[in-house]
Amino acid sequence: MDIGELKSNIDDWEGKNDCSIQKENLDVANNELELKYKER
Repeated sequence: MDIGELKSNIDDWEGKNDCSIQKENLDVANNELELKYKER
């Protein structure tokens, strides 16, 4: 997934953040986004 897709997914998940699995997905996506920025 590229940075744009990650940002889009994070925004979507933050809006629907209503269960623990989504919170875990959000954490994973944010960590992956942070790694992508570091790789640049």
